[in-house]
Amino acid sequence: DAYRINRELKDLYNEYADRFDDFYIGLESGNGGSQVLGYYSFLSDKVLSVVVIYGYQQTDVLYPNYKVYNFDLSSGDLLDYDDMIKLLDVDTDLVYSNVLDNISNNDFDFDIFYDETVNEFNSSINDGSVLCFVNEDGVLEYIVDVFVPGGRGNVYYRFSSEKVTNSKDN
Repeated sequence: DAYRINRELKDLYNEYADRFDDFYIGLESGNGGSQVLGYYSFLSDKVLSVVVIYGYQQTDVLYPNYKVYNFDLSSGDLLDYDDMIKLLDVDTDLVYSNVLDNISNNDFDFDIFYDETVNEFNSSINDGSVLCFVNEDGVLEYIVDVFVPGGRGNVYYRFSSEKVTNSKDN
């Protein structure tokens, strides 16, 4: 797993390094953009989570993409979603309920797109493509593809698996 992931990250880095010259030339002609490629790592007592953020744009708004890798610290194995839930021994019903509450109680208004966001979240859980990680506080977080009005139509936001009290309704 480690070799494959390192290769994936190296290929992503090379893609962005190659694209850098194109963006620089575009800036000189007034048509430039920007790009981002970075990562965060979080260490808990059971899991090492690595969240890779990457994206580029040629407008005034950058829409990043994410890759998430979670490793079992005792075995070194890459964890899929089901393995992660088992290892962390979380109540999946409570986690799911809290994430949905946090999606509906965020600081921006996208109520008309709530159903699409929830459907996307459900699909990602069902097909195993869900992006989740253990954050710096040891709390499971989800990166959810949120549908919002205007522009691209969707962006990624982080939602905690714990109930958040600083919502728009409080």
